[in-house]
Amino acid sequence: MGSSSKLLICIGYINLVNPGLLPLVTTHSALWRRLRYNSRIIDSHNGWRGCMESAVWGLLGTIVGACASTLATWLTVRSSSKLQEDRVRIERQERTNSFQRDTILALQEALHDMMRLVHRAHFEDRMSLLKGVPWQEAKLSEELDENIREATRKVALLVERIASQDLRGQVKQLAIAAHQSLLAPDENEARSRIEQCSAEFNKTNEALGTALRLHY
Repeated sequence: MGSSSKLLICIGYINLVNPGLLPLVTTHSALWRRLRYNSRIIDSHNGWRGCMESAVWGLLGTIVGACASTLATWLTVRSSSKLQEDRVRIERQERTNSFQRDTILALQEALHDMMRLVHRAHFEDRMSLLKGVPWQEAKLSEELDENIREATRKVALLVERIASQDLRGQVKQLAIAAHQSLLAPDENEARSRIEQCSAEFNKTNEALGTALRLHY
């Protein structure tokens, strides 16, 4: 039996027992029905608000999840990009070091050949002097003259591949000193220039060795 039927039976009983209470009961019954109606409205409103709150929290959860996923992806991509950049930088540096090592080693050999040929030229000039040929009139053999030109050319090519500007300048000064020793006006001056050139060669060779170790 529904609530409305029960209410009608009660009102009928009260009307039989005490008709004077009927208006009061009817009034209270109307108030009761109004309260139940309002209660249903409130319950419906609370239910709608609860649904909205659930929807809002669900949306926020989706947004937070998407942001977290995007952030994780960005961090992964950034880390991979950083690793790739580091790998490329290391490979480039290794190629540079390898190139400098090969250049310095080749330059040391070229300078050694140049100095050996300068000393040989000095020896030939002395032999010519002993044969009565004046120092300034002595001529080198064609083979030696060609070897000196080739050694000087090789040094000039290799020196431009050296990364250090100071080291390039030092090697060039040595090459100039070696050339000047070949143009000495007499034996004493030639000997003095050869000694200076040899001392410069030792210093330059040490500098090349230091630079070589830096590229290992």
